[in-house]
Amino acid sequence: MRRDLVFVYGVTLLGMAAPALLLVLLVRVLAPGAYGQLAAVQGVAVFLGVLADFGLIYSGSAAVARAREHPQRLGHTVAAGLALRGAGALLSAPLALAVLGANPLLSERPGLPLLGALLTLAYALSPAWLLWGLDRQRELALAEHGPRILLLLLVAGAALARAARAETVLALQVAAVAGVYLALWGRLVPALHLRRPSAALLRTLAGDALRLFLYRALAAGFTNLNPYLLGLAATPEAVGAFAAAERVVRAGLQLAEPLLRYHLPKLQGGERRRERRFFLELAGLSGVLWLLFQLAAGPLLALLLGPRLLASEVLRPVFTLLSFLLLLHPLSKARLLAGVFARGKTSRALALQAVAFAFYAAAALVLYSTGRLGPLTLAGLLVAVEGLLLLLTFTQGPGGENRVPETDGKVGEGEESERERR
Repeated sequence: MRRDLVFVYGVTLLGMAAPALLLVLLVRVLAPGAYGQLAAVQGVAVFLGVLADFGLIYSGSAAVARAREHPQRLGHTVAAGLALRGAGALLSAPLALAVLGANPLLSERPGLPLLGALLTLAYALSPAWLLWGLDRQRELALAEHGPRILLLLLVAGAALARAARAETVLALQVAAVAGVYLALWGRLVPALHLRRPSAALLRTLAGDALRLFLYRALAAGFTNLNPYLLGLAATPEAVGAFAAAERVVRAGLQLAEPLLRYHLPKLQGGERRRERRFFLELAGLSGVLWLLFQLAAGPLLALLLGPRLLASEVLRPVFTLLSFLLLLHPLSKARLLAGVFARGKTSRALALQAVAFAFYAAAALVLYSTGRLGPLTLAGLLVAVEGLLLLLTFTQGPGGENRVPETDGKVGEGEESERERR
């Protein structure tokens, strides 16, 4: 037990540090334009990985947990989950190839769309939904953080060999993600006794996943597609500066995650006093983070992003504008999820995410059609979306029919942590 605990915490800490170290490494070995192209491909692959998952991280893990004491039922359930994952992968990989191939940002590097499609397929191999249901914490830690750690080591080796290019990094990422996932499946499959699932089981599992899938897709849209969207209208160098600034800010947002994970389940009873105290604590933490990021902006950017990106004229203003997400995002997310935990309902939460995403999509389309889509306007749009979501959640509060676990579509270095989404 003690060894398992040490192993899980060790892998988790390394996995949390890996994206930051990888960011520091990549912006030094890649040109700003190449980093922007890489970020666009990673964002699309992560977003379409939601399509491949189809909500199984929630519905599949719950179904596995109910069946894990019954080997025959478990075999049927896992086979049904694999069938749904396979169908999602067959849809998402060609879609990734088409979407990436249509972006002018990638027109000069035809290998990137193909690698993006392969990365989408690699994400579809994740066994995390099964490991959650089986409560296999060692393997779960490896599934969530192993690809990040392995990718960091592989990219560091490529950098030492002076062979790091955007295509090389993506190929290494495909190898890291697929390699870790396939190794875990190789250990799991012999003990599962897979059996052909019935049509009724497939329909039930898909139906349970649908609403959570839509929630995740809407939430992931305006946190993963920004470099791709910006690539429609901006230079690769501007996309690289924007993507780097955004990832620094989103790394700061993760500092508020422990408070969310600790307090939100305690709000299930709906106690107003406890809820108000939680939001005061979160507002204070968010304010301190924002202030620290503002005061330390120059040294922080110089330390993390190096001289080449600092020469960009858009990096500092984009970072300053995006840093307002430190104030808005934790509060809007916590308010939304507090209502879900307290009432066990998601229809209103899904509706609020749909409104926020519709605003994002419509505003981005207007900016693009009028020739005003650029790093600063896109950063301002993201801040406006979070402000809208905060306003809606504070004035209406979520409500509806089903419980939804915590999720926000965030990623680090093109890879979404399924433990954080949980």
